[in-house]
Amino acid sequence: MPAKTSIKYGPTIAAGHIAADAVESSEIAADAVGNSEITGAMVQIGLITVSSAELLALRATPKTIVPAKGATTIVDFLSATLFLDYNSAAYVESSADIVARFTDDSGAIVSTTLDATGLLDETSDQHRTLKPIATDLTPVVNSPIVLHNAGAGEWTTGDSPLYVFVRYRVIDLSLAGA
Repeated sequence: MPAKTSIKYGPTIAAGHIAADAVESSEIAADAVGNSEITGAMVQIGLITVSSAELLALRATPKTIVPAKGATTIVDFLSATLFLDYNSAAYVESSADIVARFTDDSGAIVSTTLDATGLLDETSDQHRTLKPIATDLTPVVNSPIVLHNAGAGEWTTGDSPLYVFVRYRVIDLSLAGA
């Protein structure tokens, strides 16, 4: 299968579908494509480690998985894949859900809800995915995205780290004159 390249928000184009030298640098005006035109459309990926101590306190202290990106920006959450790297003791949880939110433990939820049962209470490596919430959402300008235990209480025991591969875009509202 040919390699694919994504261009802005448009279609995916397979390598080989564009003739060699189809676009030359002389056809692109000076400074027409800058960092803001590239990064606004780029899917960014971060890898965050949530330690066992952080997991045990995730309800009271959500973990930042995408830091705020600036005064005129919003973070567009695309997904997060959670990988539990089992150590030696499973977490004990009841009625505990994992979500991604804007800002803090009371911010708007930006992801689907993941039941921690079958993830944190297992005695082997596990992985699950959070997807974007499927409803209207008002993004929060200059806000981080945090991982939060949205259940009724903190998890107890457990000693395994959780790795979070988060995918997101940064939208710079200043490009729209905002």
